[in-house]
Amino acid sequence: MKTNQENFKIVDINDLADICGFFNGETPVNNGYGCNHPDVEDSEIVRIVDGEEFRVGNEELRYKILKVALRKKYGSYQNIEKALATEEGKLYAGKIRNELCYDDSFIEKFGCKIIGKCYSFSCPIANRCDVQDLREYESDFLSDYEDEEGDYRTDFMLVTDPELIEKL
Repeated sequence: MKTNQENFKIVDINDLADICGFFNGETPVNNGYGCNHPDVEDSEIVRIVDGEEFRVGNEELRYKILKVALRKKYGSYQNIEKALATEEGKLYAGKIRNELCYDDSFIEKFGCKIIGKCYSFSCPIANRCDVQDLREYESDFLSDYEDEEGDYRTDFMLVTDPELIEKL
């Protein structure tokens, strides 16, 4: 299916990042490829110290947040152990692990912040192109990839949003 050239544009992900408005290059996450879009799929928790972001490791931070949250609710280590032996305590710990550790306002209470990661495969504003997309849209970039075996993925993005296309 051929599409009107004005309805789409194929660009390198870096060119899209330059104009998308959500790109965050001032973060230690994903080698400086951060994303502030509310629908970003992949993210990481960072620790904030004196306004500066530090990567610690998601699981380590989530574990520390869980411990502090349990301590705030139940007090001593002995009380935490007693609470975790109950259904209510297990449910609360599960809620922290599976829900609250993904909530910006909850994370901020512990000096942390959730930063999205900018990836071509999970971009909320454009689609990642593969060789088939390049063939379908008759891209000038196809010659660089057409000899590849299989469904080779590229770093090109298929942009269909008219406002973004105009900015490009």
